[in-house]
Amino acid sequence: MKSGAATVNQVLSATSDGPVAGDRVRVAYGVFGRLGWVSSASPGCVLVRYDDGARDVIDLTRRPVWIVR
Repeated sequence: MKSGAATVNQVLSATSDGPVAGDRVRVAYGVFGRLGWVSSASPGCVLVRYDDGARDVIDLTRRPVWIVR
């Protein structure tokens, strides 16, 4: 996640590495984003399983992803 899109506050943490499997993430979507878990990660993209059951492959260079701590 070297795009610089992540911010740092009480809940969200910026990282120089991309998210790894098992990380809780918020993906940029609408106003508040969507919460989910990273199912698998490969260089440049991650597979996210959202809380509502949907899945999505995210290109980290095109959509901001924040790791929720």
